[in-house]
Amino acid sequence: MWLGGELLCNAFQQLFRIAVNQGASIAEYLDRSNGNGGHFWDIRFHRLLKDDEIILLTNLLHLLNQSYCSVFEPDKWIWLPNSEGGFSVRSFFWRVCNGEGSSSRRARVWCSFIPPRIAVFSWTVTYRCINTRDRLKRRCLQMGSWCALCRNAEETLDHLRILCPFSYAVWMSVIRLFGVSTVLPNRISKILMNWEGANHGRNGYSL
Repeated sequence: MWLGGELLCNAFQQLFRIAVNQGASIAEYLDRSNGNGGHFWDIRFHRLLKDDEIILLTNLLHLLNQSYCSVFEPDKWIWLPNSEGGFSVRSFFWRVCNGEGSSSRRARVWCSFIPPRIAVFSWTVTYRCINTRDRLKRRCLQMGSWCALCRNAEETLDHLRILCPFSYAVWMSVIRLFGVSTVLPNRISKILMNWEGANHGRNGYSL
């Protein structure tokens, strides 16, 4: 169940681990048997709760009681950026280009005057979706984890694009070519965000 932008099983992992029915629906946990129109949450656990777990349960119930839940209405998805509740490309584009946090990061990728192929690559890099060897090993593929270029460290996204001596040399060449004054961060996503905010300086660019 999502509430407040986060899965409850992630926000309350300690309670989720000891819950009797971890796959229960909202209707199974919502009890309306008191007959006066009210309801209460019937959440059961495998054992008695400890003091810190009781505090967590109190916080969980407080969060749940702030939300409106009905067992008499069918579940449905609601797209909040659209006043009618339905998804539309127009509302999605507005949300991407006018949002904050991770949404502003998306705006830097898609709302720039760059070729679509570069935008797609920037998207996959920003959200760390490149199939580097460390990522492939987590998918149980039998292969070595060393960087294919330097063979001195594990091939991660940040190593392959920045920290590898070969990649670092390419970056420094581009920086000198454009007259940019900067220190390379240790994450490729930071480079993309900083480059978008580059300011003109007297002797070139300054990040």
